[in-house]
Amino acid sequence: MLRCWRGSLCLCLSFSGSDPRTLQIDTVGNAAFSAEDAEMVRAWPEAGVVTLKTRSVFDYVNVRAEGGGQRREALLVPSATGDPNLPRDLSLGPDEVAISTNLAQQLEIAEGDNIQVVTQAEDRPRQHLQTLTVVAVLAEEKASGRSVLEPHEVLARVEDFYAY
Repeated sequence: MLRCWRGSLCLCLSFSGSDPRTLQIDTVGNAAFSAEDAEMVRAWPEAGVVTLKTRSVFDYVNVRAEGGGQRREALLVPSATGDPNLPRDLSLGPDEVAISTNLAQQLEIAEGDNIQVVTQAEDRPRQHLQTLTVVAVLAEEKASGRSVLEPHEVLARVEDFYAY
């Protein structure tokens, strides 16, 4: 697993009653961030959730229901415990994701279903595929468009695929 990420840092400030989408801060460009960098930012009193994010060129994937033929392009969104976009008290396991309502409706996916997330590396002879369990379908105001909120472990596997 990579120790230093070529990507960005995503910070969601925590102010009671605020819309989390208006309080999200992403770094510009692709820089190198380590787990220690993320820990430093997490220590700030105004930091609610801090996650490492993959390089922007790698954050789009194809998603399909396990065994399904229909697929949709979706955005990988880093998430972590305490993410205000997730249901209260939900913590994503290493192979668990939350998906947007839009994606769930288009692919007829429900909580408890497995999905397959496939990279879009056109220059590679093979793609990286992960089978993940949907533990939540998020309301439109929490995740718009076609998006997959995933923990660090899922993102790390995508980043590792592109690193080698």
